[in-house]
Amino acid sequence: MPSLGRLHLITDTRPGRDPLTVVRAALTVARADLVVQVRVEDSATDRETYDLARRV
Repeated sequence: MPSLGRLHLITDTRPGRDPLTVVRAALTVARADLVVQVRVEDSATDRETYDLARRV
């Protein structure tokens, strides 16, 4: 069974939160062991979700 990594990060797109800042900070700690789960608010469009996932 494949490992999920040591740090499993879930993005937070609530107003006032910048998920990319959090991902960058996590990368300084986790390096290759980081798993990022991109989640968005229900009101996000498919294009917004795709654009965020590409940036992450």
